[in-house]
Amino acid sequence: MKNSSGVSSSIAVLHVPPLPPFPEELHGRVAVHLAIADPDGPVAATPLLDAMRAAAEPVSDSWGPTDAAGLARIHLDPPTATPAIGDARWLDASTPDLTEALLSTAAADDAPIVMMEIRHVAGAPVRRTGAVVAPPGGFIYHAVAPLNLFPRERIEAGFARARSVWSIADAGSTPGSWVEGAASVPDALPADVRKRSAAIADAVDPDARIRRSRRLG
Repeated sequence: MKNSSGVSSSIAVLHVPPLPPFPEELHGRVAVHLAIADPDGPVAATPLLDAMRAAAEPVSDSWGPTDAAGLARIHLDPPTATPAIGDARWLDASTPDLTEALLSTAAADDAPIVMMEIRHVAGAPVRRTGAVVAPPGGFIYHAVAPLNLFPRERIEAGFARARSVWSIADAGSTPGSWVEGAASVPDALPADVRKRSAAIADAVDPDARIRRSRRLG
């Protein structure tokens, strides 16, 4: 993965289902998925792309200019809602040192995690002041497991194995919207920001007619 002010990249381990848009030759297999977004276009991204293609010949290589709809498909998210739970955490700059060990916890044949990703998000400049205007860490760890295939206890054990690896790079908070299935994610916001937000919600909606964000606990 590359740190720069313009490039965002991610690497993920996938247990590929026998469904489109995945190539048939990957159905039922474990695959590594690389995704790169560069606002400066193909010329600027060429050195990084060449390095990745030299590491291993890709089964599928769809990198290129795309529209907004194409951006939504970069991470191969399912087009419809699926019964799954997720785990996520902001990680610090030491993350590249543990990437192999972390992703290996999702690569085993019996792993309950169908997708584990490390996404690089550092580099965007802070353009204004506010409660949360910069990422709490340079990377995001994200894992997803399907409830229709594995019992929750087995999934939680898979998340725990991953946590034992990424905890050494823990930046101290969670990207709240990425923790699928959790009733609350109180550590998605710093304590002072969460307190201010809760006070605003109480003042504007004292009877709690509007459902509160999971980030408020």
